Amino acid sequence: MKVCIHGQQIRFRISPSELEALKKHRSIASKTVIPQNGAPDVVLHYVVRIEPAGLVSDFKVTGEGMELILSSTDIAQLVNADKEGIFIRKECSLQNTNAGQFVAYIEIDKVRRKPKFDLAAENNQGILK
Repeated sequence: MKVCIHGQQIRFRISPSELEALKKHRSIASKTVIPQNGAPDVVLHYVVRIEPAGLVSDFKVTGEGMELILSSTDIAQLVNADKEGIFIRKECSLQNTNAGQFVAYIEIDKVRRKPKFDLAAENNQGILK
């Protein structure tokens, strides 16, 4: 699982095999260990889980990291081959902020087939396959 944070957005990018694990086990997790000079390492945990009874997807910050909770409806849409990802939007409630809205996004990291370069023997010209 890859996690990218930018401004008021966080994106969880999962591989097709992680999506299969999520469907099977109802939860996947990853972590980032940040070494600290002379102090214990900081460990940030990232969890994506399915909440079968949940009607609405949600995003939460826990004492150990972040958790993206997907409703049954949203996981069904994510599994759909036509969907690239799911947005979870939350309004910011902080006073004196221009942040407005926070967006959590989960997407499937599509496997991109790299073209193979093949040297054609008969004409010595490179051909992309």
